[in-house]
Amino acid sequence: MNKLKTKILLLLSFIFLIILMVGIMGSQFISILSRDSGEIIKDNYKSIEYTANMLKALDGLYTLHTERDLLRHDVSALNESEQKDLTKLFSDNLKAEEKNITETGEEEIISILKQDYSTFLDIMARAEKTGGKTYSLQLRDKYEDVRSSISGIYKINSNAIINKNNKAASTARQVRRYMIILTGLSLLLALGFIAYFPGYILKPIYELTNKIKAISEGDYDQKLLFSSADELGILVKEFNSMSKKLKEYEANNLHKLLVEKKRMEAIIYSLNDAIFIIDERKNILYLNRAAQDITGLKESDVAGKSMQEVALSNDLFREILKGTIIAGKPLDTSKNTYIPIVINQKEAYFTKEIIETKLTDPENTPASTIGYIIILKNVTRYEERDTAKTNLIATVSHELKTPLSSINLSIKLLEDKRLGELSLAHQKILQTVRQETIRLSKMVNELLDYAQTESGNIRLKIGITNADAIMDYALTSLMMLISDKNISVDTTIEPGLPPIKADVEKTVWVLVNLITNAVRYTPENGILSICSSREGNFVRFSVTDKGPGIEKEDLKRIFNKFVQIGNNPRGRGLGLAIAKEFVTSQSGEIWAESQIGTGSTFSFKLPIA
Repeated sequence: MNKLKTKILLLLSFIFLIILMVGIMGSQFISILSRDSGEIIKDNYKSIEYTANMLKALDGLYTLHTERDLLRHDVSALNESEQKDLTKLFSDNLKAEEKNITETGEEEIISILKQDYSTFLDIMARAEKTGGKTYSLQLRDKYEDVRSSISGIYKINSNAIINKNNKAASTARQVRRYMIILTGLSLLLALGFIAYFPGYILKPIYELTNKIKAISEGDYDQKLLFSSADELGILVKEFNSMSKKLKEYEANNLHKLLVEKKRMEAIIYSLNDAIFIIDERKNILYLNRAAQDITGLKESDVAGKSMQEVALSNDLFREILKGTIIAGKPLDTSKNTYIPIVINQKEAYFTKEIIETKLTDPENTPASTIGYIIILKNVTRYEERDTAKTNLIATVSHELKTPLSSINLSIKLLEDKRLGELSLAHQKILQTVRQETIRLSKMVNELLDYAQTESGNIRLKIGITNADAIMDYALTSLMMLISDKNISVDTTIEPGLPPIKADVEKTVWVLVNLITNAVRYTPENGILSICSSREGNFVRFSVTDKGPGIEKEDLKRIFNKFVQIGNNPRGRGLGLAIAKEFVTSQSGEIWAESQIGTGSTFSFKLPIA
């Protein structure tokens, strides 16, 4: 069997050989060009430099002699130091040229040059001693001979440079011709493989892709007709077998799937909660009967349309989706939304919940969002019950204040000695009645405050006050409670705190509640810290105890109504809930921090005036 892998390896090997061949030949040709160019510089350029230096020295010597002759045989005018330097310059370059003989005939000219130069120096020496025109004419003739010999060396090397440059240019043309031929052959062979082999590989892949696309659209009657003796043939055979089995499976299970789909739609349709099913592109896929009744929309009219398009034409649907349609972002599923809706001229209450549906991947890759489910749950009866409960608490609490006032008045009268002395037993009973009356009064006041927070009718008297005044009010009212447990209070007020904008009575109530709780959990002879400081545009109040601390999971719900923590909870679980409502209604914030075994810190902050 001809393996597809073998064919691909042969193709890659051929391409590798072509690249290797072009690289080797290119390197050889470049080496030839480099060698020829190097010879031009190495062999002849130095000879030209030597001849130029010798001509310079020769001209200098001859000029010195001419100047001496013009000065009428004044030997003292001759610069002997300069003459020595010029003679040395000529001799050094002549010796260097003797060692750099590279061209034919160059050695003979150098031999003649040495003889002529020696004669030139001899004549110049005699002319300096005796003078006379005869020596001057002989010196000039010999000067011309020496110069001619130097020029001969220069011409030989210049012609050599020209010849070698022409040779390098010829070599470059030859290299370019060979490279063009080799590249053309390589391209023709590569194009032949490119024209044949990709088609051989890609044709069945394209055909397979189209068939798979057709199967993904539900057309299982697909078959590949490509035949081959390699792996592609095996792939074709397996695909044909797969499509046949899929067709059989589809025929057996399509009816079951349709039945299950209709059953699921019937269940969702009959639910009392309104359900909207949205795809990942925020298009409406389905809405059940309850959703149609609430919004007045029909599934046939909105199916496939975008949420934004439907919201533009339906005010109620737009109100339901308020804050959830954000272009380019997923729907906000972080929290449930509570909304009122008028149905049949009666206000009903619904909670809106958005559930993000994700497709899990067995390979543990991140799940992708495939849609959303919006659920509107009718909580009208729960809201009505809650309202009735709040009204009942408010009514009962208010009604209880009248008999409590009478009881307090009666206790004061009984304690008045003008009405007679009470026995010790009667005094203890009266003290117990007073404590229970105070406890009952506190409970009634808490219930009234709770009713206010539940109904949203918190009456605030916002004014300008100072943090130290609030702390003084709170500590003064709790001095007896603190002294009973012999607790030390460490009070810290940051200097220069600005005034705050707050309801003094309710803010003092909050601070008193926090200090009371801290005293309750602080052991006798313990330490309690109360401080106030500036935090941005707010003033922060903090109460820190050294109690047992609060569990992390309890910190998340400690400000909820009727929440009691610990093994021996005290109170009704309303104090912190009311404190939170009082603080948030004044545009503030309240929170708690705690570590088991080290204590807790309760803090709230209110805006600067």
